[in-house]
Amino acid sequence: MADRPETGVRKHRAGIVVGLVLVLVAAGVGGWTAFTGSLPFLQDKEHYCWGAWEQDSGPRVLGGEAVEGGGSRGVKESPPTAGRPSGSCTLTVRAGSGSGGEKVSYSDRVTVRYGAVPDGGTERRAWLGEFLDARSVRLPDGLSGTVGQDRAVVVLPKRCEAGGRPAAVSLRVHGRSTSASGEMANPSLLGTGREVATMLLDAANAGMSKADCARENPLELASSFPGATEESDRSGPVPKEVCDIPGLRGGQDAGTWSWTRADDARLRICTVSTEGAQGEEPELAGQFLIVTEPRLMALFDGMTGDKAPGPGWRGKGVFHEDYAAVRADCDGTDAVFFQQLDKGMREAAEPDPERVFARGVDAAAQRAGCGRVAPAG
Repeated sequence: MADRPETGVRKHRAGIVVGLVLVLVAAGVGGWTAFTGSLPFLQDKEHYCWGAWEQDSGPRVLGGEAVEGGGSRGVKESPPTAGRPSGSCTLTVRAGSGSGGEKVSYSDRVTVRYGAVPDGGTERRAWLGEFLDARSVRLPDGLSGTVGQDRAVVVLPKRCEAGGRPAAVSLRVHGRSTSASGEMANPSLLGTGREVATMLLDAANAGMSKADCARENPLELASSFPGATEESDRSGPVPKEVCDIPGLRGGQDAGTWSWTRADDARLRICTVSTEGAQGEEPELAGQFLIVTEPRLMALFDGMTGDKAPGPGWRGKGVFHEDYAAVRADCDGTDAVFFQQLDKGMREAAEPDPERVFARGVDAAAQRAGCGRVAPAG
């Protein structure tokens, strides 16, 4: 009987201790939640590029395995605004491999840009060569753009134009590897065409929202993603007649070529690339295309002049030393024909770049069901 009061005291003290622990835990959780906005055991996933992409969603570059073993992921971003409708975002993923032998570090840099297409002629042509690439396919569902495994672009609605130029969102991935042997380009594929397209459109929707020109319905993929067409697989060493255009030949440094045909009328692209200097990515050597999709044609505004390019030509166009562009009626719909060649391909063109362009335009017009645009002969 004498032990009962002491037992009651112990139980009372234990109750106080448990109560204090619960209070402290509650205070800790509440403090953490007040500080971070989330419970300590429910960590928020990171978001990148103006909130467009979420950690562990989409391609590998957003997932945990990309930074396993001491890797890292960082982002540098500048969102567009209504007063400054341009922005950029660069997501960089670093990783390494090798143990005991030569160690190699890798980096993948995914860059998104929002804003008006370049204004200057040289910059605009370089941009066209980079993003209207023959290894890409046209976006489906009436979306104005193209997508490949390492690049993509979508032209935004007219209300998003800035400075009188069409606005676009572009996405590009570059990879590099570094070892004791030096640093070199390491071609990096971001994901499947659908994954890259989804990342592109998510970034475009986020950018338009911040620039205050968002559509009522966001840009999205509704149908199945198009696969490679039969002709888009035609790639390899440069043939004597690139794109089946008589006289269009690869220059001395031209290494590979490819072309795609999303369809005969709306978009057809052929590109030729150089092998690239040691440790660097291939560079564009030549490009020929026909496009009739209105927003894609807007990318060539200001490039075709205001009169016929020469005798026998229909439409308006210009011939410059390194490029040619013509805009003409194609069975009731405007079409843009465009060619740009580097010095090597210009010198290899037989008999000359202007005549080669005329042959290309004539062949493309026939495939698209147009009347003759280039002069006969």
